[in-house]
Amino acid sequence: MDDPDPGVLHVSIPLKQDGHGIAGSLTVALASGPDNAAAIEKSAALLAVAAKEIALQARKDAPE
Repeated sequence: MDDPDPGVLHVSIPLKQDGHGIAGSLTVALASGPDNAAAIEKSAALLAVAAKEIALQARKDAPE
């Protein structure tokens, strides 16, 4: 399989909708490798928090 971005790791977290559908995702591209493991882990955790906040806000803003 070809690697379109050698040395780059793409981290994606789904944006979930009510009813368990996926509305999209939040994605970052970071340099891969053991020297960047902490940044990759922190970015994944921050994306997960952001995705949850976006989902909560979308529920608040949804028409009833």
